[in-house]
Amino acid sequence: HAYMTDLTEHVYQLTESLANSVRVMFSRINNEFGYVSSVEAKIRENELAQGQVSELLNQLECFRFDELSEIAGSNRELRHLLVVALQQSFSKATQELSVAQARLLDLLGRFREFQGRTRLLKGFLLHMEHHPDFAPGNYPNLTQVPVLFNQSAAMLKPASIDVNQVAHEQELQQIVASLSSVYRRKPTVSEPEKASTIDVSEQQSVDLESDPLQEEVDAYFCEVIDNGQSLSALDYFSQRELEFDPEVWIYQVIGGYQALDDEDKQFFAIDPVGRADEKYTGNFVIHDVTLGLR
Repeated sequence: HAYMTDLTEHVYQLTESLANSVRVMFSRINNEFGYVSSVEAKIRENELAQGQVSELLNQLECFRFDELSEIAGSNRELRHLLVVALQQSFSKATQELSVAQARLLDLLGRFREFQGRTRLLKGFLLHMEHHPDFAPGNYPNLTQVPVLFNQSAAMLKPASIDVNQVAHEQELQQIVASLSSVYRRKPTVSEPEKASTIDVSEQQSVDLESDPLQEEVDAYFCEVIDNGQSLSALDYFSQRELEFDPEVWIYQVIGGYQALDDEDKQFFAIDPVGRADEKYTGNFVIHDVTLGLR
């Protein structure tokens, strides 16, 4: 029991540490690394965060749940701790880290775009400091025009019909009149099918076999209603000398009660009779049920 307590504490510390690392990572991403001012520092912190995310994902892949399952064996508590709890926590953390990785790549692209624009602007300012009398030249007069400025305007504007232009009304009417008529496909005429003969002879009747177990359950409920007293399911089983399996009979009685409507359930009270399991805590072994009226 002491080893189980220590193991539970270690698993709890591991999952909490992993969840805290993911929370800290998302906090840095949501703030866009606001604790540093320059774009270069943000890029450096972004790349560092990407390395941390990759390292966490690699560490999660080191866990072998098939080996943990073999170690747990048939111990239910140990299996739930080492396999179920850890796997759920790791699966959630892996999904969150994948989202964080995608957002880090998106932020890195934005930071590098800002960095390029900043360098371009700084280069222009430095050029103006060294050449204060600089003025853009008359590029159309050059023999070799830079491609950036060597752009010709469109010769034709995009065409569109102005139906509100009165001067074009006659031409539009002629265009509409010259349109060919819409071809309509004639419906295909299918030959009438020959009427089939209908057999109206008497069909063989089908008899539905009734379930004797369900009939006895209904009779048991009626017995409780008629007597107005509580009656044990096994006592009724012994009185009627039923040939069913006692365990199946008890489950059928419980199922019959659960199948009742909510209004009908209000008239009955069913109490389980049994004992707590000696080996597994929290389990209650039912030996019999008692049915009565409320």
